[in-house]
Amino acid sequence: MKEVFPPELGLTQEELLERLLSQGLARKVKKRIGGRVYEVLAIDAKVLEGLRK
Repeated sequence: MKEVFPPELGLTQEELLERLLSQGLARKVKKRIGGRVYEVLAIDAKVLEGLRK
């Protein structure tokens, strides 16, 4: 069973990230960490602030 994240929105983490990407509030970027390249999400600061409240 997938965990709902955040509970107030009633979305799974995957659903939330898909919506942020589709609305331009997050983007995929490549970061080099320890000699390896990873694809990570860059999320708009205002979105993160709203999720923390």
